[in-house]
Amino acid sequence: MHAQGGVAIAAHPAKQFWNAYEAARPRLDGTELMHPVAYADPAGNRGFRWADMREFYVRAHAEGMRMTPIGSSDYHGFSPLGLCRTYVFATRDDDAAVVDAIREGRTVVYDLSGKAWGRPDLVAALEKEPLPERSTPVDDGYRAHGLLDAVGRICGLLGALGLVVFGRKRPVEGSTA
Repeated sequence: MHAQGGVAIAAHPAKQFWNAYEAARPRLDGTELMHPVAYADPAGNRGFRWADMREFYVRAHAEGMRMTPIGSSDYHGFSPLGLCRTYVFATRDDDAAVVDAIREGRTVVYDLSGKAWGRPDLVAALEKEPLPERSTPVDDGYRAHGLLDAVGRICGLLGALGLVVFGRKRPVEGSTA
């Protein structure tokens, strides 16, 4: 990633993945500190504790490694997207400036309790600005409401997949098929 000008970020560094990250930790530019699973399962009852991601970040800093905090909005389930944000302090409005800001540690992320993580000067700058509520998810209609809704959504996805995979083959123009 670095050879191509990108940044290396630890994705979902829950405790069960720490051994896999161990050798790469000194070369990481950032780590996912918040993930939508924090809202779906705050206690980590399903085995993926969001607090592990925070601990991974804290432990790296305690050991002298600077890792940029990242709030990820990806989620591969029926839960709201876009809840976890990364406030990026870029110097320009382009992709390269965002990558530079991440590489240089110029981000702030708010955790489930509303605590800000990142450089103290940047956290202080955000405290001066009126920002929307950071710790309460908004029901944007993405989450299924009840069993029938969830089954209907799954059937719709499977139907769309079936059309793509097993869709009717159309005859080629000019053929006799």
